[in-house]
Amino acid sequence: MFWNRPSFKSKIGENDFNIGLFTRLRTQTSVIDFDNYFRFQSQNLPRPAEYAVNPFKTSFMNWGELGLNFATEIFRQSDYKWVLGINLKYEMGFDAYNLQNNKDLHISTEVNAQNHDQTTATSYDIAASYVTNYNFETKKYDFKQQGSGLGLDLGLSFINKFPDSEAYDLKVDFNILDIGYVKFNGENHVFIGDTKVLLDDNPKFDNTKFESIKQYLGLLSTEVYGDPNKSHISDGFKIGLPTSIHLALSKNIRPNHYLSFNWIQRTPIFENSLKRINTFSATYSVQKPAIAYGFSTAFYDYKNLQFGAYLRLGPLILGSENIFPLLFNHKKLHAANFFIGLKLYPFWDNDFKRHRRAKCNCD
Repeated sequence: MFWNRPSFKSKIGENDFNIGLFTRLRTQTSVIDFDNYFRFQSQNLPRPAEYAVNPFKTSFMNWGELGLNFATEIFRQSDYKWVLGINLKYEMGFDAYNLQNNKDLHISTEVNAQNHDQTTATSYDIAASYVTNYNFETKKYDFKQQGSGLGLDLGLSFINKFPDSEAYDLKVDFNILDIGYVKFNGENHVFIGDTKVLLDDNPKFDNTKFESIKQYLGLLSTEVYGDPNKSHISDGFKIGLPTSIHLALSKNIRPNHYLSFNWIQRTPIFENSLKRINTFSATYSVQKPAIAYGFSTAFYDYKNLQFGAYLRLGPLILGSENIFPLLFNHKKLHAANFFIGLKLYPFWDNDFKRHRRAKCNCD
């Protein structure tokens, strides 16, 4: 993710607002309840004679955001600081796909009279939508916008600050993020049928060098319907943003040392929404102006225990929420990630700077 957020203060009516602009480039894949029948071949295991692939859905989106942030303090009479924030986002879609198996797909394998492995797929209902900027003829990625949409983030923060300091004793954040979707100019394909026999050494697939997704879907359409274009039913589809609820609590336990807890719960709104993973995590961090570092542990989807770490050097942030797979081999891998960020605040302001700017009534 790339992030840039210049911001400044402005007075609107009786209220002071922090107003900022930000840009982000985001990529996410969602896989829910995927029953990987192909693992038998990829792991050189004998495939069962009969197998049922359960319904599943997987989505992917590569998109950019141009956003406008508003934040203001509310409940000014309170002894604590309350901040309400809103992000309004213009979404720019670049690549996406949505693949779903809508009912149990029954697969059986046997040896036919010609001594070839014969695979039979029964009662299938599969939908696929896609759009991409990759040019299969030139083997290059042509960066251009393929879709657009709108997004919204809402947030409320409670802060108990130390007197005359930017540090805090307690901070609580509640956010609802990524409400919205992106509408793409792409293709929708559907493959529905009762029974289809496919030889494992089908020459139409084994001896064909696939040059594009369109070519591959055309061959599948020919196999299912006898027409390379019949599976293409319409153009245009939507991918929902990965809507989620975030609750965070951070407590100062000694100078510059913080213990934090974070809860993320996915709350998809639209039918083809990307899905955030559910997370409950705890982090111990040391935060100073020039450097910060921390260590975390998390339950991903409330069942997989993972360990991470991060390091901030000035505006540069490096880290991972699941660092062990990057360092050690795993027999069973659930997830691994690495993130890098750069935060720049050209209009950043604080109490010390405002004090330095104040007029001096001295001779």
